[in-house]
Amino acid sequence: MKISTENYITLSSESHKEIIHFFSENNDSLVFDNITPEKLHSFKQLTEEIKAIKQNVNQKGFMVLKPLQELSLHENRFLSWIVISLLGEPLVQNKEGAKIIHVYDRDRTKKMEDGARYHQTRQGGSIHTDNVNVPVKWEYLVMHCVATAMVGGETILLNGNDIYNYLKESLPDVLSTLEAPFYWEYRGISDGTYQAPIVTYSEEGVAQFRYLRDYLESAHQKSGNPLTAKQLSALDALDSILEISDLQSRFFLEQGETLIINDSQVFHGRTTFSDFENAEVVDLDFTAGKRYKRTIDRAWVKEING
Repeated sequence: MKISTENYITLSSESHKEIIHFFSENNDSLVFDNITPEKLHSFKQLTEEIKAIKQNVNQKGFMVLKPLQELSLHENRFLSWIVISLLGEPLVQNKEGAKIIHVYDRDRTKKMEDGARYHQTRQGGSIHTDNVNVPVKWEYLVMHCVATAMVGGETILLNGNDIYNYLKESLPDVLSTLEAPFYWEYRGISDGTYQAPIVTYSEEGVAQFRYLRDYLESAHQKSGNPLTAKQLSALDALDSILEISDLQSRFFLEQGETLIINDSQVFHGRTTFSDFENAEVVDLDFTAGKRYKRTIDRAWVKEING
């Protein structure tokens, strides 16, 4: 899967007008909790364009929404929250009930191996899908680039169809193992574990993936069900496939861009990154010219039928 100009989308001039008008009347209340159904109803043209974006994401796997040059950094950030709300229902991602998670390095010494969640570290690798913390299936992973790193943090994407075809044609025994249940934990959300396969299928027979190895291994340990030699071999094979460079698409998500992914059909990851030594944590009043920590706003969105 290679990224092309077809994966980038710019909103129409009609949507621009709606958005500019909205910010002219609501610039003093730009927080996520202030996005009400009444306010969303004012975006007639934008709503139609979001429907088209969803169709493109379902067909191509992912799309990148370009920022509006007329808007400030924070206004473009707030626009991404509007887009998230128009895509469907943003889901809770932690015990505190947050629906938008700010992905940045909390502490250079924190690692997933020690129990930290991926979004709290600067670690790379760990190519995965996000729908691993809860058993309910949701459709869209949205990541808005608030600030980039000093160096690194390249986005990595792989098409799930390519991975499935590789498994089916070359490693059918591995595929069979991945279709059986594994243990998962509700990391960051609640205690306990649940079971689900890594590979399942939609009603149309399309392969869908659930995978983040570090979380899976932790869940097997917590549940007292150590991974078998067969399972470990299958996971090693899957990880090796995910590292094949010809199957990967790599690019830098630029400040203000919003990446929308069909989570169960596109794997994603990042390269290791490093922030400036004295980089600040982004706040609601962040402005151009300061050095901020690499920050991505992340949402899990479930499509609302009808």
